[in-house]
Amino acid sequence: MIRILIFIALIFALSMGYAWLADRPGTVIINWLDTEIELSVLVGINVLMAILVAGIITWGIIRGIFRTPDAVRGFFQARRRDKGYEALSRGFIAVGAGDRALALKASKTSRKFLPDDSMTLMLEAQSAQLSDDSDSARAAFEAMLERPETRLLGLRGLFMEAQRHGEAEAARHFAEEAVKAAPAIAWAGKALMGHQITDGDWSGALQTLTGQGNAKHIDKKTLRRQRAVLLTAQGLELEAGEPEKARALALEAHRLASDLVPAAALAGRVLGRLGDPRKAAKIIETTWKKAPHPDLLDAYEKTKPGESGRERLRRVRHLVKTNPDDRESRLAIIGAQMVAQNWSEARALLGKTLMEAPTRQACELMARLEQDESGNDGRVREWLSRALKAPRDKTWIADGVESEQWAPVSPVTGALDAFEWKAPLEALSADDGLIIDEAMLTAPKPAAEPAMTAPETATAEETVADAEIIEDNKPSEEITLSAEPTEPVTSPSSEASTSEPAEETDAKPEEAGKAEDDTSAEATAADEPDEPQPVEFPLPHAPDDPGPAPSGDDEPKRARLF
Repeated sequence: MIRILIFIALIFALSMGYAWLADRPGTVIINWLDTEIELSVLVGINVLMAILVAGIITWGIIRGIFRTPDAVRGFFQARRRDKGYEALSRGFIAVGAGDRALALKASKTSRKFLPDDSMTLMLEAQSAQLSDDSDSARAAFEAMLERPETRLLGLRGLFMEAQRHGEAEAARHFAEEAVKAAPAIAWAGKALMGHQITDGDWSGALQTLTGQGNAKHIDKKTLRRQRAVLLTAQGLELEAGEPEKARALALEAHRLASDLVPAAALAGRVLGRLGDPRKAAKIIETTWKKAPHPDLLDAYEKTKPGESGRERLRRVRHLVKTNPDDRESRLAIIGAQMVAQNWSEARALLGKTLMEAPTRQACELMARLEQDESGNDGRVREWLSRALKAPRDKTWIADGVESEQWAPVSPVTGALDAFEWKAPLEALSADDGLIIDEAMLTAPKPAAEPAMTAPETATAEETVADAEIIEDNKPSEEITLSAEPTEPVTSPSSEASTSEPAEETDAKPEEAGKAEDDTSAEATAADEPDEPQPVEFPLPHAPDDPGPAPSGDDEPKRARLF
């Protein structure tokens, strides 16, 4: 609309100009080669405009004649270019669809019509990768390195090819080259850091991580966490040989991530070793409040080695008061109660824990309690058997791999900070084959001593058998045997409690003498065979009753059992 208005305005101005000239007539005289031409002003202007238009037309014709070859060549080039870009389009679609034959055909067509185009090299490389032609793909990516606009693309392609064939050193080299060419590029920094942490190059990984943070490829929270993990990994390597450096690294890691258990445990151990137990305890208490863990308890106890059981219990109570409801806090208190030999308190708290969740560690603690408190091997074996059926406790897990020790990198994917403290998946349900009731949790009652009864009269054969048994158990005792009739061997303690057997013996001396004669005859007959058969007889008295000692030489000789 604006253009139409401008055009109308120009026509109107031109008309006004002609009208103004028509109202003011004049003469234009031209003298050229003895020729004089006289024209009016209006006619002269018209002639001049006609000459200008004719000149423009003539110049266009001449220019068109000279530019015709280029125009013809450009026309055919445009057609070839169009065919090449059309082939590129078909080729990339075929690569995305996985059509290897069409991708190769389109690659050759684009190479024919667009030999110098960068996208032709890209289509070549991807078609070769689709055909598992690694040599052709690498040749295409290496050709990209020669062009500044495709250098990063070539480095990425070579990096992917190296990773695809397990060439770690080559992959790291291409990643480093990409970082040098463009420090702000995301994939190169991430790939380089992945190789650095896999190789244990914690210092290099920290530098790469800093570069990624400066380029805003990582948010601040993730940056702080990953830096804390790398510092902890570096500190663990220096803990034994260079505790001063390990302390600085652990303190910085704890400052960046106060809930990182390995960092706090490392700081506690190193500070305790360097003589600063108060600061070590403060760091561990801070982390225990957020993430209770057995490693923290172990480091906390080592800050003051050699303390008594009651002092240890007092310090553990101070530690767990920041997070008393957590299961790890309960188990820590139970362990400290057992060290302090507070058996009843430990049993009550452990029983409550077992009723809520009978895990393997809780069952093992109960077995240890039974062993330390009463030494009841039967109950110990029962709890150890239950521990085998109980669900396992929390452990370090990364990508399905369980580990007793924390590690900064996943052994499967190589991901940083992949290990988590959690319970593993169980094949059986939590209560399968494991039933806990209150009867199992009560302390065992002391066994009552069996009541002693008066033994019957011991014969010579019984005395000989008893003497052989005692001689096997106590070879240092001297035992004297006699085949003569012996008096009944009774227990002094049992005489007071049971008097009937003694009264019967005193009331019938003839029967006792007759029994002794029969016994002597049997003993004489038993000595005659060359190979006597062993006969098992019960002991004629209680195991702790030595029996009456002989009164003199004139008394019949008896077997002295104890």
